Amino acid sequence: MLLSSRPHMESPIAPQTGTLRQSPRPIPRWLAAVVEYLELFQPGILTLKDIELYLRELGIKDDPSTVARELQRHGWLLPLRTRGYWEFAPAARAGAVSSGDPFIELRATLMRRSLPVALAYDSAAWLQGLSARQPVRQVLATYPSQRKLPPALSNFRVTRIWGVLEPEQKDNLPVWRVPTLLAKMAIVPHYYRDWPNVMEWLEEAFRRADAADLERELDGAPDPARVRLAYLADQANFKHLARELMDKARPSGLVYLGRNRAHSRFVREYNLIDSLLVPSVKT
Repeated sequence: MLLSSRPHMESPIAPQTGTLRQSPRPIPRWLAAVVEYLELFQPGILTLKDIELYLRELGIKDDPSTVARELQRHGWLLPLRTRGYWEFAPAARAGAVSSGDPFIELRATLMRRSLPVALAYDSAAWLQGLSARQPVRQVLATYPSQRKLPPALSNFRVTRIWGVLEPEQKDNLPVWRVPTLLAKMAIVPHYYRDWPNVMEWLEEAFRRADAADLERELDGAPDPARVRLAYLADQANFKHLARELMDKARPSGLVYLGRNRAHSRFVREYNLIDSLLVPSVKT
């Protein structure tokens, strides 16, 4: 039988991790059915409307705002910067702690409203399964005309560079496709930060990138970008693709990959000065 009355008795629910028992999170008996429901369905993010729906299904007539406030007070709901959204902290966690999902605010924002954004550069390389390193700060791309993003996304590094190809879904998030990632790394190299480890996955990336899609992403880009992409393709052992890219390039003067002139390498074939791949480039 589900209870909607509110006796003062509370039931401690102590999650356990490994061999160490964590501090219990007590829950009023009148909310026990709600917590049980949340544990059953394990919503990552929920809203006031979700709570209202759960209460209706459980036959509980309490005010959803009051329920949300009490669940938060007892550590079962964690507030997000996105207003009206919470993260559920199940009993399996070590207390009222976040899941550590670096995209939780982005997920909540996209649940709330449609927004032209896609995870880009280092974040795209990680979510595409190329880079093994999670970025220290996640990167979000949006339209050049999109001048303001919600405050909840202020922890993201934002670039107003949009791909030609539409983003694809990875982990239920919009992410740059691999050809977009490679082309944008050649067009605006300094927006990508983890260059010292690029050689670990560059060959796999070119294996997954169709030449026609790379050409689409290069449409309208300056010739130095085409030279940089050709050089990256060469370093990834895609020499035929590198030659095809260079056949259409008409750069004037030196092309630079990186800004560090003191620590660089001149590549005569591409008339390019590389200061980004230098530590790991093939000789």
